[in-house]
Formats: sequence, C-alpha cells, structure tokens
Amino acid sequence: MNETDIQHLTAQLSERSAIIDGALDGIVVIDDTGEVRDFNRAAEAMFGYSRAEAIGTQIVELIIPEGHRDRHQAGFHRYVNGGTDPKMIGRRIETEARRKNGELFPVELTIIETQGTDRPVFAGYLRDLTDRRAIEAKLASQREVIHQNEKLGSMGSLLANVAHELNNPLSVVIGQAELLRERLLDKDVKRYSDRILSAANRCAGIVHTFLAAARQKPPVRSTFDAQMPLSVSADLVEHSYASDGVSLTVDIGADLPGLYGDDGQIGQVLANLLTNAQQALGRQPPPKRVALSVEFDASASAIVYSVADNGPGVPNELRSRIFEPFFTTKDEGAGTGVGLAIAHNIISAHGGMLQVGTCPELGGALFELRLPTGSPDRVESEPGLTAQEDAATESRQLRVLVVDDDLDVAETIAELLSLGNMQVEITPHAETAIEKMAAAHYDVILSDLRMPDTDGPTYFKMARERWPGIERRFGFITGDSLNATAAQFLREAEVPVAEKPVTRENLISLITSVRAQRSG
Repeated sequence: MNETDIQHLTAQLSERSAIIDGALDGIVVIDDTGEVRDFNRAAEAMFGYSRAEAIGTQIVELIIPEGHRDRHQAGFHRYVNGGTDPKMIGRRIETEARRKNGELFPVELTIIETQGTDRPVFAGYLRDLTDRRAIEAKLASQREVIHQNEKLGSMGSLLANVAHELNNPLSVVIGQAELLRERLLDKDVKRYSDRILSAANRCAGIVHTFLAAARQKPPVRSTFDAQMPLSVSADLVEHSYASDGVSLTVDIGADLPGLYGDDGQIGQVLANLLTNAQQALGRQPPPKRVALSVEFDASASAIVYSVADNGPGVPNELRSRIFEPFFTTKDEGAGTGVGLAIAHNIISAHGGMLQVGTCPELGGALFELRLPTGSPDRVESEPGLTAQEDAATESRQLRVLVVDDDLDVAETIAELLSLGNMQVEITPHAETAIEKMAAAHYDVILSDLRMPDTDGPTYFKMARERWPGIERRFGFITGDSLNATAAQFLREAEVPVAEKPVTRENLISLITSVRAQRSG
C-alpha cells in the first residue's frame, strides 16, 4: 500500500469516525467476545460513561440490566459459535438498558453484524425512549379522560331523562308530606310525616345530583358543619342496617373545622358508600360491621371521612377501575356502576380525593374521602327559611295562576301556596290559562316548562304578545329535561325558575323573585 492509499484510507476512517460521533442515536460497537470497541458521543450522553471508560469493557457489565444478563450472554455466545440467528439481529426492537447510575430506561435497539479488520463486530444503534414513553402515557391518560367524559355524558343524558320523570311524583310526595306536617296535631303522626319528607328529600337530592352530573355544573357551595353529612347519611341507613343485621359504629373526631361545599352532595356520597358497604356484606357471616368516621387532618388541612367494613374488600387489580362509569363488581341486577363514578366526580369538583384501600382493623374495604378545609374569601349565603316566611307574609292575598299538565302537581302547589293564604287557581292547559288571564287579574303566573300540547315557552310568548309587560309576572317550574331549546329560552326570557321537585320553600322563593322582577 503506497502513501497515497494510506492517506486516502486515513481520510475515510476520519470521515467515518466523524459521522459516527455526530449521530444523534447512541452507537455502541462490540466484537465477538462482547468487548466494547467504539462508543460515540450520543452513547456517552445516554449512558453516562465516557468513551475511555467504555472501550475495553464487556458490554454485559456496562449497559445490560442485571436481570437480562444471563439471557443476553447465552444468546450471544450461541450466535457467535454458529448457532441460529437471534431474533434481534437486523431488527428494530424495544428493550431496557442501564445507565451508569443504575437507572433503568427504555430504548429502541437495532443490531447489525459486519466484518472488522480482524474479526466480526456488532454495532448497536440505540435510541432513548424515555421522553416518548412519557408522551405516550400522557396521551393515553388524555384519551382515557375523554373516554370517561364521553361515558359520563351518555350517562348524564340518561339520568337527566329519568330524573325528569321522577320530579313530578316527587313534587307530590314532598308537597303532601309538608302539608301533613303543617296540619297534623298528633306528634307521632307528625314524626311519621317527617320521615316521609326526609326520605323524599333524599330522593330529590339524588335527582339533583344526577342533573348536576348531566349538566357538569359546579356544586352549590356554602359553609357547613363537617359532622352534618355524616350524621344525615348514618340516619338514612339506620333502618336498613338494622333489618340486615349490620352494626354501624360512628366516630366523630374533636375540633372539626367547618367545610365549604355542597353538604347535600357530600351526604349523598357518604350514603352511597354506606349502601355499598351493606351490599358487600350481603353474603358475609355475622358479625357484619361497618365503621363510619370523620376527623380533621391538621397536617394536610383536610377533613377525612372514612367508610370501612369487614367484607371481602376490593381486589388490587380492580381498584384502578372501580370509579369508572358503568364498572361494577356487584352481581347482575345489584348495581349499575353509576354511584361511585358520580361520587368520584362530586369529590373532585370539591377539590378533594376519593380513594379505596383496605381497612387494617376490619380487614375489608376502606373508602376514604378527603376534603380541603380552606375557606373562600367570600361566602354567598342562601336566603334562610325565616326570610322566605317573611316574604310569604308579605305575599298574602296574591292571586296566583298555576299551569301544569300534571294535576296532582298543580294541586299540591296550590295547597302549599294556600298555607300563605294566597288565592290560587290551577289549569292543565296553556289555552285555558290564556282564557283565565283574559277574564281575571293574576299577580303571579307559575307555569310548567314542558307540557304536551302548548309548552311553556309558547304560552309565554302568546301571553306577552297579547299583554305586553305581563312577562314580568311569570315564573317557571321545570323538571329539567336538559333540552337545549328550553335552556336557550330560559336564558333569553330572563324569568325566575324553580326546579322540581317543588317544596314550599322554593315556591315562596320563586314567588318572591317574580315580585322582585315585577317591581324592578
């Protein structure tokens, strides 16, 4: 070889070295004994070794994780000794590698074989997949959130329609229970009516929770005693627990600070967890035990509610899915997988966490609900009952027209308003209501929003066209079907609205709002 050839070869080697050193992927070259022959700059950055440290080292000790070394050595020796081609030669695979500091990380690896100056060599091209895996995990999480939101949207539409159908009969039950409580003198019978009213109000709370989930509205928040949701939920399950042989212990911690949130929703979550615990104990032999507690975690500034049982618990492999919509571990017909999904959303909307684990004392499931105790800068208080009763006193002798196609609901509304000595007339049809309005003066007109023949919005427009200004006497009562057209009408009409199931309290509030609108 003459001097020119030597110079040319030197130039080629220099160019090849520059290309390898400038590659973005890590390039590691080993010989047929597994000794490192080359280690480019990208490999130095990836693994943390300098080229000088890597050259001459056995590859298996340098970057192969300990758990993979025996398999790597066996396959490599089998190949160089004339065995079958390993699956990784000439293919792009994903595996795990080890950095100098011991950290394991995912890599994409391609190995090729070539002939060196004196023996075969193997070049490995490595790409760090850490960032890619993080992005993929984030995208998967976002897709899961979208998927869950889609399921919750479908669930919300279904629940909204069911809730709408429940609101009319619930209005009758609540209204009639209120009337019984007002008119009965016997204390025992009053106590029975109070229980009916309490149960009906619980049903109404469930309906409103369904609708809130369907609308994806934030909770209606106020400051409340942290003990109250626990006591209410315990009272609700007391009878069913006793009949099912389940003992309930209640532990209330000392010095509980107030919470800011929707106490009705928190109580509903606890009631749902207590019901789930009772169902989990269905096939358990006695004793069947459930523990309900609330305490203040000063270190985290959080109120912690716990519901624990001595049932079979929730398996580890199911805990990541238990809050998904429509996922249930209950027997067919015993559950829909809706309750925990809604509960999780309610607690998340309050800035809290709902978690499941195992109770060390009882051995069964432990559901822990944590809510922050931070107080808002300003708390908007709802009008109290006393103020609304005052409004009722000021509203005596008002003439009220109630328009609702469900006569049971209309009659119940009339009876509740009559407690304030209002003069109330009812009609099931908008056309009849127009005739009544033409013949007599009404101070307040309360109309259902959705009616079979002429609906509330059409009736409202008919009345406004005939008697300009009369729209200020209107108030609407709705079961909330989440109809987009109806929702748009309510925004544009800007009239007071009360949602079913109706109570004396929200009827008085509605009439007060109508009167304020008229005088405004």
